[in-house]
Amino acid sequence: MGPVSAATVAFKDSFAPLAFARNGKTDWLQELRQRAHRRFAEAGFPDRRSEDWKYILLDPLLKSHFAPAVAAELRPNEQKEAARFFLSDNEKNRLVFVNGVYSKKFSTLEPGSKVWVEDLAGALRSDP
Repeated sequence: MGPVSAATVAFKDSFAPLAFARNGKTDWLQELRQRAHRRFAEAGFPDRRSEDWKYILLDPLLKSHFAPAVAAELRPNEQKEAARFFLSDNEKNRLVFVNGVYSKKFSTLEPGSKVWVEDLAGALRSDP
């Protein structure tokens, strides 16, 4: 294996706190995150020497900065802005994500729906 790229190191370092924090996670999930983090630290991002990636140019992606998503709530002025994108006020089912994180507050599911939507933390609280 060749030298580890700066993009790999930056990505690995930004996600280390998430991979190794306890935060009440179940043991199996904690172990899965730690194994994934270690595997990424070893393998890094794929490059064109890999047959599966030889036609894909990742340079623009590797120049971007990524950080773990954190839960965020919309401020009142942002709520009005977000409402512009709703199809109608009486939608029966609507999933809203704020900065990539599911927002139960702004999402709606039709009563009696057989669909269940929850973020991973909520799902693990109800069924670890």
